[in-house]
This record gives sequence, structure tokens and C-alpha cells, in this order.
Amino acid sequence: MRKALLFLLMLLALLLCACTRETHPSVYEVEQNGRVYTVDRENGVLTCGGQTYQYCVDKDGSIEILYPDGATFWWTVRGNTGFGGWSDDYTERERVPGEELLEVLGHEMPRPSGNGAGGGGNALFALAALGFGIWGLAAPYSAWYAAYGWRYQDAKPSAPALTAERVGGIVLIVVGLIAFFS
Repeated sequence: MRKALLFLLMLLALLLCACTRETHPSVYEVEQNGRVYTVDRENGVLTCGGQTYQYCVDKDGSIEILYPDGATFWWTVRGNTGFGGWSDDYTERERVPGEELLEVLGHEMPRPSGNGAGGGGNALFALAALGFGIWGLAAPYSAWYAAYGWRYQDAKPSAPALTAERVGGIVLIVVGLIAFFS
């Protein structure tokens, strides 16, 4: 039992140490719908076929694209959805559609964390699930007592109850890891 717990803790430490953030160069090219776009992250510039588009990414989950003729297209991300709009002088017949430019700028789009409100809801849930899962796996008797045993005088858990606590602990550890890395 202790070897299994030690193995799970080592696996958790290995997973946490292996986390890296994907990085992109400051200038890179993207092919979209047969066109090659050059994205300059430092200057907030997107070029294609001699046309230069300025873009600005806000931390609140919105991006605004300024076309060479002064028209604008904007998009805001909220949780798993988004909404957008454009200036009065924007028409897709005369220029590259804003949605296509958004796809090109996919790496630049802000990704709000957690529950969509800017908080880290997943991290707190993940840590709680991991904590309770490790508790249920490492000390099933005390986890059972905290859940049920305190209600009864001189109560002792059965072997299946302790097994259920261990299995529940494993499930919570898996759920916690999924929530932590999603």
C-alpha cells in the first residue's frame, strides 16, 4: 500500500515538473486559405500580400484588428464562447474577413483561465480533489470516519467500505489531475 502511494506521489511530482508553456517566436509565418501571413508579435503587426494589419490583444480576452484603410474588427472571448463586431466602414467584399485573421492569430488569442471569470477555479478544485484523493487512498479508515464513522458510537468500517474509500481516492486523484492540466 505504501509503495502504491509513493508511486502515485512520484508520478504526480513528475507530471508537475514536466509542465511547460508553449512558446512562439516573435515573428512567424502562418498559411491560411492559400495565403501566407507573417505575424510580428512584438509590434502587433500582421502582413499578407503587401497589406499590413495592426492588432492589439487585451488581457481581458479581446482582440482588435485595424485594417490598412482604418476599418476595425474585434472579438472578445468569454469562457468557451466569444462575440465580436466591426466598424461601420468594414465590409468583407473589399478585404480579408476578420474571422480569417482571427484564425491566423490563433496563438495570440488570450485564453482566460479557470471558470471564464478570470479566476483560477480549476486549480483550486484540482488541489482539493488531489488532497481528498490522496487522503482516501493513503488513510481510508480516517477518511471513512470523517464521512460516516463520527455518526455512530463504536463504529468500524467493513473491508468493502475501506476498498470503496481507496477506489474513491484514486478516482479523485485522476479527476484532480485532469482538472489541473485542463
